[in-house]
Amino acid sequence: MNTAMGDFESSLVSQHKTRRPHVIIKPKAKRNFCLIPNELICDTQMSIEARGMIVYLLAKPPAWELRTLALVRDLGCMGKRLGRRKLARLRREATRAGYMARLPVQTHRANGAWGPFFYIVGMPRDVAAEVKRRQREAESS
Repeated sequence: MNTAMGDFESSLVSQHKTRRPHVIIKPKAKRNFCLIPNELICDTQMSIEARGMIVYLLAKPPAWELRTLALVRDLGCMGKRLGRRKLARLRREATRAGYMARLPVQTHRANGAWGPFFYIVGMPRDVAAEVKRRQREAESS
């Protein structure tokens, strides 16, 4: 046995007995980061996949357009796209938990073609408040 490695292993064992056995190293980001509430990360109303999707969306700019094709590509793994059915399931989970809402009116393009639906993504209280605000706005116009 390599004595240097043996010394290292015995050092780890002695540290394990005197200190906590697990280490979580938190990043210290100074730019290009977003704040994610622990309430979302620990919310067991959704699968870890749905929570990951919401975290991904919250990291996008406020006016980012939620597109199915972009999501199936970006939420996939190692070049494999996420399936549309799975994306639909993740959206349903997020909607049921209150982190996402789709407005009932679909947008229209300048050429008259149908555009994308309008989604609101955020913490449940914020999503509910924005949906109510938009409903009041639609009723008054």
